[in-house]
Amino acid sequence: MKKRFDKYEILERIGVGGMAEVYLAKSHGAEGLEKRLVIKRILPELASNPRFVEMFIAEARIAMALNHPNVVQIYDFGKVDDDFYIAMEHVEGVDLGQTLSASSRDPSQRMSVGDAVYVALELVKGLDYAHRRRDHMGEELGLVHRDISPQNVLVSRDGMVKIVDFGIAKVASLDEENPGLLKGKFCYMSPEQASGRAVDARSDLFSAGVVLFEMVCNRPLFTYTTKDETLSLVKSAIVPDVGGLAPN
Repeated sequence: MKKRFDKYEILERIGVGGMAEVYLAKSHGAEGLEKRLVIKRILPELASNPRFVEMFIAEARIAMALNHPNVVQIYDFGKVDDDFYIAMEHVEGVDLGQTLSASSRDPSQRMSVGDAVYVALELVKGLDYAHRRRDHMGEELGLVHRDISPQNVLVSRDGMVKIVDFGIAKVASLDEENPGLLKGKFCYMSPEQASGRAVDARSDLFSAGVVLFEMVCNRPLFTYTTKDETLSLVKSAIVPDVGGLAPN
C-alpha cells in the first residue's frame, strides 16, 4: 500500500482479516499537529465484489453511530479510487486474546480475579450502550455485535477497555435476511447463535460471560478440536464448576 493514502500517512500494516487489512497511520493538522490512528481498508481482491463492499459500508454506518469510552471510535469513512476505508481510533495496548495467550503459556501471568471482573464490567458497559442505541426517530436499533471474543476486546496501557470490530454486527430485525448463517468465533457464541437462530442483546452478554470465564479460569470455556465439536459443546451450554478452576 502506498505511503500516502488520501489525507493520511501510512506507517505500517498491523493486521489482515477475512475482508480487510489494517494499517497504523497518522494524520497531520495545522501547526504540525499529528495524530496516530488506524486505517481499515477492504482487501483489494474483494473491492470489486458488491456484497463485500456493501458489508464494509454497513460496518462503517453502524460504527460511526457509536460514541462511547468502551467502544473504539470511528473518525472517518472514505474512498480512494476503488478503495473504501475506515479511519478509527488507535488504542495503544494489546487485545485481550494476546493477554490470555501469554497467561496460558505462563501461569505466573494469569489475570487476577479483580482484573478479570474489571475488564468484564467495562466490556458490558460498552455493550449496554450499543444495545440501547436508537435511531433518529427514537426507535431502538436492536444492535447486536455477534462476535464478542478476546480478540475484539482491546486493553490500553492506561487500563481502558474498548470493543472493536462491529464488522458483523447486525440490527436484530434484519437477521431474517440470512437465516441459519453463522458469523463469529464458534467457541464464544451463544447456544442460539451456534444453532443459527436469530439473536438479540442477550447473545452478546452470553459471549461476554464466556470471555469472563476464560479470564478467571485461564482456559477456554468450550475446548475443542473441530468446528463440529465446538458447536456441539456451545449448543449444550454446559458450564463446569468455576470453584475448582479459578484461583483462590
